[in-house]
Amino acid sequence: MNTNVKNEMNFVQYLMTGRLSEKGQLVLPKEFRDEQSLEAGSPIAILKIGNSLLLLPEMEKFNALCERIEQTLQKAGVRTEELLNTLPETRREVFREHYPDLAENESEL
Repeated sequence: MNTNVKNEMNFVQYLMTGRLSEKGQLVLPKEFRDEQSLEAGSPIAILKIGNSLLLLPEMEKFNALCERIEQTLQKAGVRTEELLNTLPETRREVFREHYPDLAENESEL
């Protein structure tokens, strides 16, 4: 079952629900491997975003994504220093969102 959801950057496509092997291995759908020309041993960048993992075939595509993010931030007028200055508060907000009980106890200290 393929479900497409329009995303402003491209399409988000549900491919499958997978299972990890006992060794922690995950099989990528053949459709995706063929589309991306992935073979055994092909490099894949794995990024952790919140509770999610983002798999990016090849470093070239990872670098292209980083460049797009950089261009988007530049167009928005966001400087690196400004972005870095927001990290402590952003981390606290994410912590409060994901661990409300711990965040509540932390504020009591």
